[in-house]
Amino acid sequence: MFSTPAVAQCEDAITRDGAGNFVENVAADSWALILKTGGVVDGDLVAAGDNKSATMTGALVGSARIEATEGARAKTAERSR
Repeated sequence: MFSTPAVAQCEDAITRDGAGNFVENVAADSWALILKTGGVVDGDLVAAGDNKSATMTGALVGSARIEATEGARAKTAERSR
C-alpha cells in the first residue's frame, strides 16, 4: 500500500478457505506494517476497537504491506499498493 499524506485507507482482517474463497471477517490478534519504505512508520496504522479492521493514514510518502494475524492461522500479507 502506498502512503500518501493525509489519505486514509481501511483494510479488513478476513479468513479464506483452502480454495481462496472469503469465509468471514475476524478480529485480528495483531496488526503490523511490514516491508516499510520511505516515511511509513508503525504509528500510521491504527486498529479499530473490534480489531476486525485497521486504518492506515500516511503522514509522509512511502509504502508498506499490512499484515493481520489471528490465532494460529497462517500469516498472509494483505495488499501492497
